Amino acid sequence: MSIRELISEIIYHISHYGCTTRNYSANVAMEIDKAVDYKRRGLYQESLEIYLRIIATEEIAYTGVLNGLFKAVACAGYLKQAKIILQTGDRAIKNSNSVYNPFGLPNNFEEHYHRLKNAVVNEEGLYLYLKSISGNANYKFPREYIDMYMDYIS
Repeated sequence: MSIRELISEIIYHISHYGCTTRNYSANVAMEIDKAVDYKRRGLYQESLEIYLRIIATEEIAYTGVLNGLFKAVACAGYLKQAKIILQTGDRAIKNSNSVYNPFGLPNNFEEHYHRLKNAVVNEEGLYLYLKSISGNANYKFPREYIDMYMDYIS
């Protein structure tokens, strides 16, 4: 399965199973650690396969999982899909009865949504943003900037 197909499958499962702000198990945490390690090494396919397996097995998308997932998707060059994941996480946080935000500060998803939106307008800004969330000092665009930009705005 291609990365694009894998991401489509992940987004399908998220929309099918829904999203929760509940905590996940220690086993899920260990899997997330593996996925993050793969992302940091630029192995996006492997990272995304772990995220798909977590969501499909758990039959729910934890916001804690979405936080790492959007970074892997964005770093792989699929910005429109990363934006969808960020919007999903933001809605879950805002609709949660268990998340307390007395000062109305932006949540992590909302903050990254705006950072991505501001970064995508120029190649250098996008590169610096993606490099910062990749955890990889040697990060390189996986796709041409214009292709990522055009997908994002479509």
